Amino acid sequence: MEDLVGTYSVTVEENVVWGGYSETIHDKGIITIIRLDKNRVQLNGLISTQGELIDGKLYLNYKTDIDTYGYLTTNYNSAIFGAGILTIWSKTSGQLSTTPNGTRYPYSNLCYFEGHKVE
Repeated sequence: MEDLVGTYSVTVEENVVWGGYSETIHDKGIITIIRLDKNRVQLNGLISTQGELIDGKLYLNYKTDIDTYGYLTTNYNSAIFGAGILTIWSKTSGQLSTTPNGTRYPYSNLCYFEGHKVE
């Protein structure tokens, strides 16, 4: 568990489909992982959720976001880490509009996060 806890410099590849539009986006940022108890952790930064460490794999809780633009649900596949590298895959789906309470279009996003521990 102590190997996992810390701050990661993360690169992200997102494959987004929104209505009739699609694009691959590259981004970067930070994910910080803090220990909550024996097997539970909190992630903050590019990913904000809790997870549980089971047999060397990190299982992250799904996340739902709702506002006047629409709703999104993000599911995380199990994360893997070792030698200071954290890898996470996620899938987000829902419906979004470009204006509050406007016409909503289907949205999906497949993400690959690769983090290198810096602290």
